[in-house]
Amino acid sequence: MTRAWAVWSKAHMLRLGRRGQGAAILGITALWLCGTLLVNPTGDFPLNDDWSYGRAVLHLLDEGRLRLTGWTSMPLLAQVLWGALFCLPSGFSFTALRVSTLVLGLIGILGTYGLLREARTANSLAVVGALVVAVNPIYLNLSHTFMTDVSFFGLTTVSLLLLIRGVRHDRASEIALGSLLACAATLVRQLGVVIPLSFAVAYLVKNGTRKQMLSIALLPSVLALAALLGYRLWLRSTLALPMLYDYSQDRLLGSLREPGPTLLAHLTMRMGITVLYVGLFLLPFLASQAVARRPSLPGSVLGVGTLGVGIAGFIWKKRLMPLWGNILYDIGSGPPTLRDTFILSMPHLPTGPRPLWIAVTAASLIGAVLLTARATDAVRLCLRQHRDNMPCERWLLCLALSGCALYFLPLGICGGFDRYILPLLPLAMIGLAASMSPGRRRSPRSGLIVASVLLAAYAIFSVAATHDYLSWNRARWQALCDLTQRAGIRHQRIDGGFEFNGWYGYDPDYHRDPRRSWWWVDDDEYVIAFGPIAGYSEIDRYQYDRWMPRGRGSILVLQRDAEPAITGTGLDSSTQCLPPITQQPHPVGAAEDVQYAPVAGADSVQG
Repeated sequence: MTRAWAVWSKAHMLRLGRRGQGAAILGITALWLCGTLLVNPTGDFPLNDDWSYGRAVLHLLDEGRLRLTGWTSMPLLAQVLWGALFCLPSGFSFTALRVSTLVLGLIGILGTYGLLREARTANSLAVVGALVVAVNPIYLNLSHTFMTDVSFFGLTTVSLLLLIRGVRHDRASEIALGSLLACAATLVRQLGVVIPLSFAVAYLVKNGTRKQMLSIALLPSVLALAALLGYRLWLRSTLALPMLYDYSQDRLLGSLREPGPTLLAHLTMRMGITVLYVGLFLLPFLASQAVARRPSLPGSVLGVGTLGVGIAGFIWKKRLMPLWGNILYDIGSGPPTLRDTFILSMPHLPTGPRPLWIAVTAASLIGAVLLTARATDAVRLCLRQHRDNMPCERWLLCLALSGCALYFLPLGICGGFDRYILPLLPLAMIGLAASMSPGRRRSPRSGLIVASVLLAAYAIFSVAATHDYLSWNRARWQALCDLTQRAGIRHQRIDGGFEFNGWYGYDPDYHRDPRRSWWWVDDDEYVIAFGPIAGYSEIDRYQYDRWMPRGRGSILVLQRDAEPAITGTGLDSSTQCLPPITQQPHPVGAAEDVQYAPVAGADSVQG
């Protein structure tokens, strides 16, 4: 009777656990969809570097073959195929490409949840970890583009999940599928090889270094490297290898040629910045555990040391967060790629009050202290001799630590952007979870409350900042469409920002003129900007809805002085709105938050 009761209880708890996981997955998905609806991802225009990646998809759809632009510095193959799949129903559009990234963004979030559950964390802690990714301002922003970072994140996360399950349950099918996804991730970005390499470490730690085990452990890495090298050879033999394809490798090799002290100084500085960013982004996850488990004495000492060094560094540099550029800037996300802000650094965008950034910097320091203390304990635990009664799965801990180290190494040697930090988040979380004993892989109620408050704050900022990024870009592209179509101005006479001039005028042989923006501008008679520029007169203004701070922003159409005024000459047959799928004008996207505001006394481009 007692045995039957135990069997029934175990089965009942298993059913409850599955119901809890199903509810968690549905809840995470619903929150992601709500965030996407608030941001409003519609708009047929490129963002950041994705004009180059979108061009590759367009070529594939129109010509049936892969053709990369010279601006491409990664394999990109898997992402192009994925994006083309979403364009098949209704044809090429950047909105369709954005939807494809949003789907992979959700897959990456759910993959993070699965990783934490596979690390034997409680359901509530796994949900916190998944939401840490979902509300990350960089992740949310990039999910609304066709940039490679989120696609890479989604593929690597699911690949890692399958490989971990394969190691734990000794399932060849899951290892094989995880290896294929690792190859796909490598064919998006070269650093996908980190996943099979960290799998090899974990597999050998768990199963030993016998010859048979060694061959199984190394096979996924061999496949990923073979896919990467074979793809490069194929590109070189069948297509022109993109001009920037080897840029990252060349930069890495160049950095390695630096003198030892210089290289060590750069590596140390970048490690400190990375710890600050990861600490800030993982603060809800770390805070949910801080009250449940105190670090050891060595961890505490290193944590306090990190705090002291961090404070000294901020005082010395006289800077606050954010320290790395590209996606995050002041109270916005997404690079403001117009001449006045990106090239001339003119103060035409809203800025946050200094107390806000002092608070963000303090949060980064707190997160860095907690992360350093916990990571120190994890490393000490991993370096111990193997014992049957160890309170953690050593192989999983070794996988997480080796993955973090291998991924950070090239980033630390040659530097990078803030968006490169994203893949470290799930690796760090499963490492922190694996370093705890099974009984402590949960959060107390007070920890969950603190985590919820922090997640809500992150979500508000991320959604508002990403909404504003899409909103001002819709206004920018509406202005550009009116300028080219209604006024008949050729794109060669316009500095419309990085994406516009890249889409229309990218030229690998372009010679930069220091008097103009570096992004393939032939003539900057007309400039799109956030504010006035000396030597130019405002001829039109397009307003957009802004949430941070709440109000109306403006995109200006400027014309160089001493030029004849525009007199609506009609549509020039050589131009069309973006993207040039047909010869007919193509809508920019949802324009309900864009309002045309003509300047008094100026001829109107809108007509």
